[in-house]
Amino acid sequence: MESSDISSGLESCHESSYSSESISLADNKEDSNRSNQRIDNSDVTSLAQTISIPDNSNSSIPCTKHGVVIKSEKGTTSKKFKPELDKILVEWIIDDLQPISLVTSQKFIKFINYLDSSYQVPCRSKIDYLIDEYFEKGIQKKKEMISQIKNKFHFTSEIWTSNSQDPYISITSDYASNMIKAFNRFKRQYETEGIILIHLRCFAHILHLMVLAFLKDKSVTDLVSKLRMVVKKIKKKSLKSDLKALCVLNREPELSVKLDVKTRWNSTFEIINCSLKIKKSISDLCLKQEFGLMTFNLNNQEWLSLSYVEQFLEPFKKATLDLSSESLTFSHFYPIMEYLKKHLNKSLAKREFVAFKSGIEKSIDKFNKYWKEAERFALLTHILDPRFKLSLIETSKKSAAKQVLKETFDSFSLLNESETSTVGQNEIDRYFCTPVISYHTDTIVWWSTSVKDFPILSKIAFEY
Repeated sequence: MESSDISSGLESCHESSYSSESISLADNKEDSNRSNQRIDNSDVTSLAQTISIPDNSNSSIPCTKHGVVIKSEKGTTSKKFKPELDKILVEWIIDDLQPISLVTSQKFIKFINYLDSSYQVPCRSKIDYLIDEYFEKGIQKKKEMISQIKNKFHFTSEIWTSNSQDPYISITSDYASNMIKAFNRFKRQYETEGIILIHLRCFAHILHLMVLAFLKDKSVTDLVSKLRMVVKKIKKKSLKSDLKALCVLNREPELSVKLDVKTRWNSTFEIINCSLKIKKSISDLCLKQEFGLMTFNLNNQEWLSLSYVEQFLEPFKKATLDLSSESLTFSHFYPIMEYLKKHLNKSLAKREFVAFKSGIEKSIDKFNKYWKEAERFALLTHILDPRFKLSLIETSKKSAAKQVLKETFDSFSLLNESETSTVGQNEIDRYFCTPVISYHTDTIVWWSTSVKDFPILSKIAFEY
């Protein structure tokens, strides 16, 4: 720390509203040696504005291990600093998700008073008011920002930040039905103004509903419930060590089967997958009379049926992991959902899945219900991704995909009143004739540099 910075800082501290505060610097070398932190140059001015240094180095004020103690007399805080300190406190509570009840904690108040006894921590009702005020100001800023957007803009049901640290606005709800009602209300309101809204649900949640429809079917429920009961008994009777010993004898992996969770269907897949890997050890454990599990033992046909359930659920497991990837974009959804659609139709025709036909049909119904709402949008985002274009589209569906893009292009041309259908067709053909780009290329950057080559398509791409 430069001596000139210290001098200027000390000179300014006497003009501060905190002039009644004092600081004592410890002469004790042992205390100084224990100090592992340094005051950065940038902090000197702010520190000096809130403290003053007494000339008497033999001050009776006790020093901390940092060699500095801040002390002030109650009631000396300037009124102009109080709102600013309150604002900082509220921002900390909001940004770090701190409980509002924190301000009523005696230990927290004692800690703050030790730092500055002149600052009075706001009461609970005051904090509630300040948070509401902070929220209203934030809403107003968002409204002003949205009012400046000329084209379409998207809301998402997640709060996340891109790799480039760009924040995305989100609308969240504590209950799915409330979200649907809110969207329908928005849709009716904006349709009167000629604005079309598209509701794109959380795809991971759609997968969850599809799998639950299958798992709740009686043919599947009875089977999984029996396995779940075996696992519960093993845990309740503390037979984990006995099970692992049998795994060693049977040369099976030493796995600990965990119970599934109702709100996470993947956990049901895991309990089936794990149990199948050590099924002989589980059966041997159930057959031991001293454990009293013989009535819960699964026969060979039941184990075989569980393996079929695992086969059916595995593609959904993979899709869920893909949807949870950090590098995922909306353009990935179309091939993922088309893959699941094909899997559902094939499963319905497989002989080994006959026993679960009603469950598979229920899963297909859920798929059709939600996918039809987003299929066209997902298709456009996929083929407008220069990393994919038509490369992952089935040959029989490529012509229809091009037609969807052509229709969207024509609607954009009418809005811009600048392009004809012929020019549009040439632009679309040129786009599909160019080779796909590297998977790791930033698609936003690619479209930004291709605006001159594809003036209308680039506008569509930015909105989709």
